[in-house]
Amino acid sequence: MTKYGQHFLIDQTVLQSMVDLVRRFGSQDTILEIGPGKGMLTAKLVKLARRVIAIEIDPSLAPHLDPLCKKYPNLTVLYDDVLKTNLAELGLKSGAYSLASNLPYDITGMVLRQFLTQAPWPSHMALLIQKEVAERITAKPGHLSILGLSVQAFSYPNLIRLVPPEAFSPKPKVHSAIISLEGIHQHDKVAPDLVPAWFRLVKAGFAQKRKLLKSNIHNINVPKELIASSFAEIGLKETVRAQELSLKQWVQLVDKLHQFIV
Repeated sequence: MTKYGQHFLIDQTVLQSMVDLVRRFGSQDTILEIGPGKGMLTAKLVKLARRVIAIEIDPSLAPHLDPLCKKYPNLTVLYDDVLKTNLAELGLKSGAYSLASNLPYDITGMVLRQFLTQAPWPSHMALLIQKEVAERITAKPGHLSILGLSVQAFSYPNLIRLVPPEAFSPKPKVHSAIISLEGIHQHDKVAPDLVPAWFRLVKAGFAQKRKLLKSNIHNINVPKELIASSFAEIGLKETVRAQELSLKQWVQLVDKLHQFIV
């Protein structure tokens, strides 16, 4: 393991599952890979796309990646923090590239937020992440979280397969999973001008999970009468809690309350 705590994917069947996802749903023109590590997935992606951009934060992995650059002229490796990289300067345009990554667990949430809500966003993501996070992302109403809602608002996530610790070197202490985020920004559920208010509403709703949703929303100074009337129009019970709402109901709720959310 490097100083950044990376677990390198070595299982060929899992690697092929990632490649198959990109081939089926992603861009065959440009692929962005986050955290290529020792280049196991990279070596397969360069055979699939016209151009591959791999961003690796750990320059000590250059002995593994630089030879790939010499072998494959369609590969560019940047030693940088992807969360600080100007993607537009790399020529990436919204909806015109795909993203593939064995994501470091500690940046999963930040990567999802950035690549789903900020331009340029990809058309598809094939991600290998922690199993529990994958399950939260693909959860159904009754078990939804802020993370699940945030991803489902801008894409259609699917859990493809579970991945055991033995697929990595060194082995992590947790199980992993491959998820496919499809149709990114093709059918957005939240109107662009309501996205900030929607995020504030959802965050407030989940602020104290044991409290009723109406109480949590009132805590951000939305009038009780408006909350009650909005619940009635949507068909929500007064006793409902945040995790019980569907994405559609959250969208309906922000549509009615957004003028009072600051």
